[in-house]
Amino acid sequence: MKAFAAISALLMIAAPAGAQDLPGTTMLKASDPAGVARYLNQLGYRAKLTKDKQGDPKIETGLGGFNAGLYFYGCEKGADCTSFQFQVGIASDTKLSLEQVNNFNKQYRFCQLSLDEERDPWLYYDLPSGTAGISGDAFAQAVDIYEEQLNKLDRLLDETKAAAK
Repeated sequence: MKAFAAISALLMIAAPAGAQDLPGTTMLKASDPAGVARYLNQLGYRAKLTKDKQGDPKIETGLGGFNAGLYFYGCEKGADCTSFQFQVGIASDTKLSLEQVNNFNKQYRFCQLSLDEERDPWLYYDLPSGTAGISGDAFAQAVDIYEEQLNKLDRLLDETKAAAK
């Protein structure tokens, strides 16, 4: 019985140290843009850390065949950010109607589609991280969802263009 108790105690002590090495335990924080950029690289995406017009961090990347930006929000003087947002704008001769945009937003969760002044589509995906961060697995899943919805937007533009002919 003492041997069982000793083994149990050792396992309880070792578990926290071992848990750090388990797959999926990476935590990403908007307050660490360089870490987010490194993680995007690990996922196989290009990631160039820059700054936006306000001086807040921005990562330039590519998703779904489009140039994408990962913008950081809730920042204090360009640091200590609390959330990030993927953004892709598609300059297109094919113009979507507001009804198509509304239907897209109703059909697909997580992302938000809108039109700019020239009626070019913009697809956004917000990710809060707070101070604790989000898991690398949740971030990777968000990237997959965003890419999938970018591909659906691209198909919608193709279908709209084909229907206009």
